[in-house]
Amino acid sequence: VNGEDIVLNSTTWVDGAGSLMVKIFEYNPRNVQSLHLLLLPILPDQDFHIFADGLPDAAERDIVEMRHHPRCLASPHIRGRYKVCNDTGYLEDRPLKIPLDAWTGHPQ
Repeated sequence: VNGEDIVLNSTTWVDGAGSLMVKIFEYNPRNVQSLHLLLLPILPDQDFHIFADGLPDAAERDIVEMRHHPRCLASPHIRGRYKVCNDTGYLEDRPLKIPLDAWTGHPQ
């Protein structure tokens, strides 16, 4: 927003069909130069890794931002498991960076 990175409030859930749903709370799209979703699937099987053809991994500055996000900070389990949340984590999984249209919220 106005040249500054901000984290928008959101909530996520899995619907009855098994699809991941993300709700981004209200924001003013006129103030947004670019919008993207950082997504790190957290799965019970630590040997299962996510690969999404055509989507880039998050950049290092995105990783720094994630480390300070409440979801990383709130869970000792996640911090202990994922390097993205804490350098001592043992899983190298990185979040996917999904570009979104600022006006519709749909993936580009």
